[in-house]
Amino acid sequence: MQNQKQSLGKQSKHNESKQAGKNEWSPVSPKEFRKQAKDAHGFFNILRIFMKDKDVTDRQIEDLLLRKKLADLDQETIVKKEYVMEDDYDPYTEDPQDRWTKAADHLEEVHSSPLASCRLPKPELVYVPSEGNKIFTPEYTILHRCRNTTGCCWNRSQTCVAKRIQVVEKYFIVLTTAAGGQIPHDDMVETKLFLNHTECECQDLTPLPGCDQRCPHPFKKQRRSEHCTCECEDDSLSCLQIKFGLSALDADEFQCIKDGQCMTPECDSGDFDMRKGYCPGTQNRPNVLLMRDKRNTKR
Repeated sequence: MQNQKQSLGKQSKHNESKQAGKNEWSPVSPKEFRKQAKDAHGFFNILRIFMKDKDVTDRQIEDLLLRKKLADLDQETIVKKEYVMEDDYDPYTEDPQDRWTKAADHLEEVHSSPLASCRLPKPELVYVPSEGNKIFTPEYTILHRCRNTTGCCWNRSQTCVAKRIQVVEKYFIVLTTAAGGQIPHDDMVETKLFLNHTECECQDLTPLPGCDQRCPHPFKKQRRSEHCTCECEDDSLSCLQIKFGLSALDADEFQCIKDGQCMTPECDSGDFDMRKGYCPGTQNRPNVLLMRDKRNTKR
């Protein structure tokens, strides 16, 4: 009986530990994380970005990580761990904190790199081909370019391009082929003009057809193929009710479609009715009604 109580006690602590770990985290958008991570040094500060309480100490974060580690273990494993002798300790097992530190150092390395921003063009070799019997020397020249490989926009919908350019003049020795080798061409020296990038910026990728309009609330814009569509998020009940013909679109959002500023939303069955502001009814209505009833029950 006593062993059973101890087991239940350990299980209770295990569950409390697991729940406590979940409650400490506060979701952060990718954009906000990238913004804050640039000024965060060390893995403790990286983790603070996701903490509800930003004033937690390093020791408190260590305790949280320990609780999370215990929560990831099943109860049987935890009990077995209590009987492991010190002689069984593996000195070659990497410390989880060291792994976090290495990951944080890597993040800081990337953010502090000149390649982390799309601002300064980087030099690259550009091949200068021969023209007829003219062979230009050197065969390459160095020009500055703005590319995704030379600067990061931190947004997949943007690309690093030239903001300012200048025309530069390069001088080349001109040779021509002759018996046994090469000799100077009659022109001897020739100039060529090249475009050189002097400043970079991030620009949105060229929008595909149908992507210049917004979606009526609560629909969200998605691009799964050539054209953009207005879809519902899986947990958006208000949106799903419109999609399945249970509710009408808001009057202001309906007017946005009429004015050509918004796209028509995707309906589950058929096309959106521009006369009524409704999606056609669908046989899937019971599923949405069930979802709505469950949500109302929870409240």
